[in-house]
Amino acid sequence: MKNKNYALHIFALGVLFIFGNTIISMPTNVFNVYFLGFMCLISYALILLARLMIYLSPKSKIIMYALNISVLLLSVWGAVTTFADFITFLKAEQLPQASVMLLSTVLIAVTLAFVYSSDLAVYKYGLLVALIAVVFVVICFAGGISVFNFSSVKSTLTAPQFSVMSFIKYFLPVAVLPFFINYGKTYAKSLRLGIAAGFTGLLLCVMQVALTFGDISRVAYPYLKAVGVLSSGSLFTRLDGFIYFVFFVTSLIKITICTKVARSYIIQIIFPRRKVGGD
Repeated sequence: MKNKNYALHIFALGVLFIFGNTIISMPTNVFNVYFLGFMCLISYALILLARLMIYLSPKSKIIMYALNISVLLLSVWGAVTTFADFITFLKAEQLPQASVMLLSTVLIAVTLAFVYSSDLAVYKYGLLVALIAVVFVVICFAGGISVFNFSSVKSTLTAPQFSVMSFIKYFLPVAVLPFFINYGKTYAKSLRLGIAAGFTGLLLCVMQVALTFGDISRVAYPYLKAVGVLSSGSLFTRLDGFIYFVFFVTSLIKITICTKVARSYIIQIIFPRRKVGGD
């Protein structure tokens, strides 16, 4: 993949990964301008730390083994939490009559198909679905303007908050991105911009929830509920179908990246001389 320019692909993967399972069950009582901005900076720091560890690991066996185990645990954590959040959403909102076992089996099968496909295929798929997902998010936001209560915007500008659990669950796995993408100097800017765009998109979703409902911190799947009240003439009676697509592709990309990285590092732990990670 070094002979072609994949800057847009990496940008797209950054956006999708940040959305991940966060857009499904984001805690709107914690997510505001300050928290998301701080998480964006922390994500940058995690990326830099990951790159530093990749650089130092060939020089020290202790660092190499610590890095391998840490990345493996973190990637497994990201895949499992995203998988669980998406299956829980499907069971609660979209397919309540289906069995959890069936839903899990189907999602595992789809995930394995992506995991055993080439990284290039994931790059291309990510770029395509990122374009569609971003368009859907923008359409839903624009469609909701007519019902917005702009006096509620202050809820996104409340005092800074920090939730350790939200950070660990939603944003800590961002550290696995450099172990999947071709992260040389050429693509560093693309990844940073993708992460920033992802957090900007999350803020847009949080604002839509706040401007539609105000404080609904105890409502499950607040973004879905905010979009679910919208309609668009006779063509689309409800726009939440768009969001089902967004939830699926963002979760799938995050699960796929984390699982691919976990698979790589299982091999690395078994065969420590094999090189993995970004360039």
